[in-house]
Amino acid sequence: MKKIGLIAAMKKELTPFLSAMGMPRDTQKIYKNVDIYNYSDKTVYVTESGIGEIAAAGAAQHLISRYEVDAIINFGVCGSLGKLKTMDCAAVKSAVHYDFDLTAIDDTAVGVYPGKASPYIAADRELMNKIIGLDCRVKTVVSASGDKFVADSRFKSELVKIFGAE
Repeated sequence: MKKIGLIAAMKKELTPFLSAMGMPRDTQKIYKNVDIYNYSDKTVYVTESGIGEIAAAGAAQHLISRYEVDAIINFGVCGSLGKLKTMDCAAVKSAVHYDFDLTAIDDTAVGVYPGKASPYIAADRELMNKIIGLDCRVKTVVSASGDKFVADSRFKSELVKIFGAE
């Protein structure tokens, strides 16, 4: 893995990383600003996507198409459904899209995409092992992803019950 893309939704999520990395080797603006760093024998492409699934998908596709990254790490602040506490570190072993719902047109379960048997979208196992190996305090979780902030305790409990999400 020689080219790594890093995406965060907001600048304040990127700031600690960028200050630790120092000055980028280059900054390019085609779709979004992309700061380019050399780190060890790797090239790291860092961008702020903006908030939301569509913004994150656009930033990821830009890094794939323009820079041909080998891996993308989306990082930043996220909410919790109860078990994670403020400042806990978590790595997402799989994600479910709780907003994806075809039940009005067929009998597919919520979160299951056509042609798939399960709502769980697994992260790359090798990359997960590397992340977990960096710090044994990192918790591995199932992330319930959607384009709305969930504050209702009953809905949170439902996401935990249905998907085992944290």
